[in-house]
Amino acid sequence: MNSDEQRFIEQVRTSLDNSAEEVSPDVAARLRQARHAAIVVPYRRATPMWMPALSTAMLVLVIAVAWFAGLPRVETPVQLQTQQVASDFEMLVHGEDLELFADMDFYLWLEQRSKHAG
Repeated sequence: MNSDEQRFIEQVRTSLDNSAEEVSPDVAARLRQARHAAIVVPYRRATPMWMPALSTAMLVLVIAVAWFAGLPRVETPVQLQTQQVASDFEMLVHGEDLELFADMDFYLWLEQRSKHAG
């Protein structure tokens, strides 16, 4: 610091000290109470302690839902067999043309032959 700054600081300090001595007792008591209240108030965090944990849990939940919702549904052989049995049973109950299904091998052979020829 240079001498001008030092002189300015001394003048401000002297002026503040003089004005503090001239404060009325009521104002001085209120200032002491305000200082005490400012010191006693505990430090409060801007965010609650549980907020990061809740944010992390929500993020994990969103990722899990997105992951499982995006997966294709895989059917097990038992599910496929059950669907086939239900389909066969439905054909028998409704009495559809069973002759068509008896000749199904012929139609499959015909379809494969047309694919290879084309």
